[in-house]
Amino acid sequence: MVPWANSDEKIKILHIDDDPSQLHFAKTFLENENPSFAVESFLTFDELLKKVNDPFDCIVSDYKMPNFDGLQICKIVKEIQNKPFILYTAHGSEEVAEMAYEIGVDDYIRKEIHPSHYKVLAKRVLQVVEKYRSEVKENEYRKRLEALHTYANEIAKTETIEGIADSSFDAITKILDFNYASFHLVKGEYLVEIACMGAELTEEYKARLDGSGVTVRAVNQRLTQLVPDSSVDSGYTAWMKDLDLLSEVAVPFMINGEVVGVLNVESEHFNAFTLEDVNLLETLVTHISSAYSRILTMEYYREEGDKWRNLLESSNEAALVIRGTEIVYANKTASKMLGYDSTSELIGLNSLDNVAEKDKKIVEERLQARQSGLEPPTRYEISLIGKDGREIPVETNVALIEYNGKPASLSFCRDLSEKRDFENKLSKLHSSSHALSNADEAQKVYEIVLETLNDVGGYEFAGIALLNDGYLKYEKTIGAKIENDWLIQLDAISVTARAFRTKKAQLVPDISLDPDYIQIPRTKVERFRTQSELAVPIIDNGNPIGVINVESKEINAFSQYDSKLVETLALHTASALRRINSKIQLEKLVE
Repeated sequence: MVPWANSDEKIKILHIDDDPSQLHFAKTFLENENPSFAVESFLTFDELLKKVNDPFDCIVSDYKMPNFDGLQICKIVKEIQNKPFILYTAHGSEEVAEMAYEIGVDDYIRKEIHPSHYKVLAKRVLQVVEKYRSEVKENEYRKRLEALHTYANEIAKTETIEGIADSSFDAITKILDFNYASFHLVKGEYLVEIACMGAELTEEYKARLDGSGVTVRAVNQRLTQLVPDSSVDSGYTAWMKDLDLLSEVAVPFMINGEVVGVLNVESEHFNAFTLEDVNLLETLVTHISSAYSRILTMEYYREEGDKWRNLLESSNEAALVIRGTEIVYANKTASKMLGYDSTSELIGLNSLDNVAEKDKKIVEERLQARQSGLEPPTRYEISLIGKDGREIPVETNVALIEYNGKPASLSFCRDLSEKRDFENKLSKLHSSSHALSNADEAQKVYEIVLETLNDVGGYEFAGIALLNDGYLKYEKTIGAKIENDWLIQLDAISVTARAFRTKKAQLVPDISLDPDYIQIPRTKVERFRTQSELAVPIIDNGNPIGVINVESKEINAFSQYDSKLVETLALHTASALRRINSKIQLEKLVE
């Protein structure tokens, strides 16, 4: 008997054949070969049909049977549940095989008399089931990620930190399916809980930043804290009444490089959080940071009047002050976004001239309403027109202020071009997941990964390095050729090695400021001089197996959106390599 991995998770197989002896032998040998298999046998299609609405993992069907053949059965059951279907027959032909694949049969195997052939059948069953489960997992992650970006729009609309917390809790419940969470802000020397979901607080949660606690540790280390078992974590602090919460994720959120709060999620189960859950929570937190930054900024400008000019000049968001419809102030970010050489070019222009035709009416109506004392919506998405005529999608947030002693509107415009570009790239990236799921060897995976990075990101250099005999070795690259003998030690001073060790993406805007950056010797590589780098670990079942690395000759070439794209691709890569490695191991066992 072969010692199969993951045997605790049952794989339910429905087997139909009009020969009772075939059913008996198949069930006996398959369940003996793989203890995770549970085979249910059927002599007729009517018997099988009663079970196809119930949970199962795979159907194995004979071809020639009374009343129905295997192809007819496949058509019918695929409409009920589109699960893996294997045609297992002694009466096949090339013509039958071709028809089988056309209607959706996942595998086609000829019956053989020798008992060792059941090893082949067992291997092929496991392959189609693992492929199906991998595709389901990837599709589920994609759907959750897309849903999360929909919630990002809701978070961006909120005007209070409590509103951000409520929208975040809603996303955690509906997308991640977790029921216990808390929202904390850094206030002076303390981390203060301001909202929670799932239970009452034992008392006002207020922790010193120089004290203990998983959330405090997230602030001090500026890193996400994943706690699979709270009972063995010395920093764990119970904060909900009458609840025994057993695992936890604490994700810090930052503004201008400083941690300002923590989103904390907990579960009643051990090891409840997957790496996909962590990635989704970290994505959610990027939207929280953006929304909270906007709220703090708007509050300050409302309270401080004309004292904010210096802050406006250093703002990363475009800012315009409008009196009537005339632009009376613009910061440098605004002039750069709209394509003007200086802010002075914008002063005196009619603000409506920079609004896309489709949005002019609503902008003018809200501008007039606001300056006449009414309170129209303060946040909306519109398109602006740059100096060169290009259309720029923006999210604008508006407040009524005094400028030089007179009423005016202060409008912050966040360029959504990168966000829209990210959404388009994400859609393209997920189309590559299908190609990865069909790759039958590791080299093909490397090719697809790098082609995707080139097509989606247009990165100047990209490479995939995998763990090989205790070193990281580049298997394939684009934009440069690295010699085969160039190996990276796992404990080396290296951004790539750091990504591997920490299991965290490493985004380096300027490598000259990162002490871990190492330039590959000129004798080992021919390429440009790197200025910025993004290294993302490939994680399989919680363990790093490699790194996807992209580099640029420009400083600050990569954004958080790039990081999320490459992280998503790394998930698909791990899944594809796991499936291929499983196939290789199975073939060795069969031999």
